[in-house]
This record gives sequence, C-alpha cells and structure tokens, in this order.
Amino acid sequence: MSWDTLWTRPGAKPGDDTFDGDAWRSLLHAREKTALDGRETSLESVAKADVILVIGAETFANHPIVPAMIHKRVLDGQMKVLAVGDGDFDLPQIDYHLSVPDADIAATVRAMLYKTLNLLLDQISAPELERFRIAERNADTARILTQQGLDAAELPDFDDAVNAFASADKALVLTGGGLFEDLNTAYLKDGIRLAFAKNSGSGSLPLAVLKPFGNSAAAWKLGLAASKSPARNAGWKAGLVLAADGEVPSQAILDNFDSLEFLAVLSPFLPDGMLGQKADVMLPCPAWMEQDGTYTSNDGRVVRYKKRILAPPDSAMDTAAALGRLAQKAEIALEYESPADWRQAARMQIAGE
Repeated sequence: MSWDTLWTRPGAKPGDDTFDGDAWRSLLHAREKTALDGRETSLESVAKADVILVIGAETFANHPIVPAMIHKRVLDGQMKVLAVGDGDFDLPQIDYHLSVPDADIAATVRAMLYKTLNLLLDQISAPELERFRIAERNADTARILTQQGLDAAELPDFDDAVNAFASADKALVLTGGGLFEDLNTAYLKDGIRLAFAKNSGSGSLPLAVLKPFGNSAAAWKLGLAASKSPARNAGWKAGLVLAADGEVPSQAILDNFDSLEFLAVLSPFLPDGMLGQKADVMLPCPAWMEQDGTYTSNDGRVVRYKKRILAPPDSAMDTAAALGRLAQKAEIALEYESPADWRQAARMQIAGE
C-alpha cells in the first residue's frame, strides 16, 4: 500500500472500523511524527534487495510468502539478512542477528539510525537531515544503547550490521505483522527514518510494512478504519460485522460487544470465540474465490478484476447484494446497487458521458 493512500486520515464515522484498526492508527501516528515524504514500496522489492533489515521476529505473522521470497534470495547468494529482535525468524540464514527482547527493539533501531546517519552524512543534504526530526545526530551509539539499558558488548554484530545496511546498493527495511499486537510502534518511526536515509530518490522508500490482514489493507484504502480508537462503553446498540477466516476483532471492539442488543455477522466461515457466540444472526456469503470482484493484496496493491473460480453454495448471497438488501431494509439509498453498476459508472465517467 502506498504512503500517499495509506497515510491519508480515514473518513469513517465513529463506530466504523476494521478488526485491526489500532494498527492503522499506529502507522498513521508514526508517519505523522516523522513527516517524511515518499511511498512505501511493494513486496516485489524483497526479490530485488541485496540487504534486508527485518525488525521483529513477529514480522512474518500472517505472511508466509515473504520469508519464502527471502529464503530463495538467500539461497541464491544475492541477499544478506539483518535481524533485530528475539525469537525464531524462520529464515534459512541470518548474517547479523541483534538478539534483543521486544522491549528493546526501539532503542536498538534508534542506535542503528544514528550510526547509519553518521556513515551517510556525506550523502544526505543538510535540509534532509533537518527533516529527520531527531536530536544528537552525531551521538555515540554505544552511549545510546547504554542509556537504554543495553550492553553494546552484548551486540557484537551491531557495527557490522549497520555497516552492511549503510553500504548496500538495494537495502530494504521490513517490519509490521505480529508486532502490531502490542501497539508499541516506537521503533517504526526510526524504521521509516532508516529507509529514508537509504532512499535512492526513486519515489518510493525502501520500506515494506506488513499489514496484519490482507482484507484490512483494502478496507484501510477505502477509509473504513476510524481515526480514533473506539471508546470503552461506547454505547453501541447494534452491529454488522464482515468477517473472514481467522481474523479476530481488537480488544477495544470486543469490549463494546457486551452492550450490543443485536449483532449480525456476514462471513463465509463460522467465526470462533466471542464473535460467533455473540452473533444473533449469521449471514453466509461467498468466499473470495466464489464471487466476482477486485481484490487487494497484503501489501495494498489492487489486483485486477477477477471472475469467480468456484460456484458458491445456493444459500450464500453475493456480498454486495447482501449489503444492498440490508441497506434497502434500513431505508438507506445506495447510488450503485451492484459491482456491475459501479463498473458501468466508471466506464461512462472515463468516456465523458
């Protein structure tokens, strides 16, 4: 998903949100704090990078394809891997592993940023440096680590890791995924700055932030994530949830389910946990292979319009048709009633009719 679309404040009304809307708000906050221009790159850049910095062992949660891409690149001898964080990264090779607890990731990334800037000072103009919005650009990185309770001697690969990143021709910063679960994204601001320091001027930053769910990547792009977290005891009386397999609402949303007098769930699968227990009505809908439509990949790229591959069960109404029927019952006027209407309107607009 590109920065120019992802970092636009959503226009959703209070009560409209995605299951992982908190991740959206964390990303938005980090982007606003850095105030650096540039678009996030697509995951295709993984197959072209010669050095990749993976921040957090939970980065690949819900993204099994990305480590496979890295695996191939490493086995071909075309990539070095830098990893920051504790735990199993599930990668065939890690050249430089800064094994620190999740609580220390932000401090480690901050120290990496300072050292990288020191190494690249002759390549970054003074105005660009001012836009990094950080203090003590020439600070001693060992002192920074010590101030954060980290022992530089316990990170023997630190200097070599930063040197490899700073000298790479096609460096890439990769993070996100499961790290959003604790919503501690202080590391993300400096990850953005690291990518900006290595930007080749191509228009996109060498940064890929893996979103928690592919469905949310599309919903965020449509502005369906709320700009503020739902308050506890928000007073919701009724709800409609569009669910997919394996996706779980954030705790803030679950906390508000207790006040609901009615909950309808539209899903191709029977939800587990509280969502399934709380639902008053379950409306079956086709899975993604069972209906026509335009799809968005995990990194936010829009996949062209596809015809369905499988026929859905007779009881599963097309999602757009189901929402149209619900809107009709609620006396909400829709400008377009089906995807066919939307495509026709687009064709007429393009033709200037």
